Order: sequence, then structure tokens, then C-alpha cells
Amino acid sequence: MRRPSVPSSWLVWCNPFLILLSEYGGGGHESAGTVQMPDEESDKKIAEIIEKLKES
Repeated sequence: MRRPSVPSSWLVWCNPFLILLSEYGGGGHESAGTVQMPDEESDKKIAEIIEKLKES
């Protein structure tokens, strides 16, 4: 697979999933993303992320 000649950081932030994760303080790279949050907030925030993914 050929990649365009742009900085890899541009490719990461063109990924809608990683943009969504950044809304929750997370991030990642082309192949993986992560968000860290306090345990007491995790159930609610995970449900929000899942709903947003379903909408897209």
C-alpha cells in the first residue's frame, strides 16, 4: 500500500475514530487508539463513545 507524502501525524488526525478519541483526552496512531479515564467515569464515557460510533 502506498501512502501519500504527508507527515504521518496528518494521517493520524484524518482518522475519524482517533478524532473521536481525542474528544475524550485520548489519541493513538494509524493502527490503534486509546483513552484513559477514571474508573467511576468509564461506563458512562464508553457508552457515549459507542453511541457516537453507531451514529457515524
